[in-house]
Amino acid sequence: MLADRPLPERARAGGRRSRGFDGVGKIGRFTDAKRGVYQFRDSDLGKLKQVSFTTSTSWTPSVRFSGPLVRDILAKVEAKGTMVRVLAINYYRYDISVDELGKQSVVLARRIDNKPFDVAHYGPLWLMYPLQTMPDADKARRWTPSWYGRSRRWR
Repeated sequence: MLADRPLPERARAGGRRSRGFDGVGKIGRFTDAKRGVYQFRDSDLGKLKQVSFTTSTSWTPSVRFSGPLVRDILAKVEAKGTMVRVLAINYYRYDISVDELGKQSVVLARRIDNKPFDVAHYGPLWLMYPLQTMPDADKARRWTPSWYGRSRRWR
């Protein structure tokens, strides 16, 4: 999971909104080995190669999503599991295979039209598939996980 406590609690810590997350689960690199966590701040995500694409969703018109590839995040933490569990702010969860994430250019979007996501407006992060380049059959199958999330767990 990419957060070990609810996002509203993280957002209150320090009096500002958090756009980072904690990576936990079957990982080989840690920023806090005692807790078994790799903590990503928004600035850490910004240091990874950023990928952008324009697409529309049920919630947005055609907009530009930007952020690091999920496979680059998995490599950074030396993820060892076969599944990633994505947990939304409302605790909806969805499991995605690491193989699937490796085949697609799935982005952990931190920006929408070059502006940071706000927790009150879709944020803090979205897991976005490049829907505009996917075959229709894949779009229907992969539409579900293209939503805003707060955490990931490698299993």
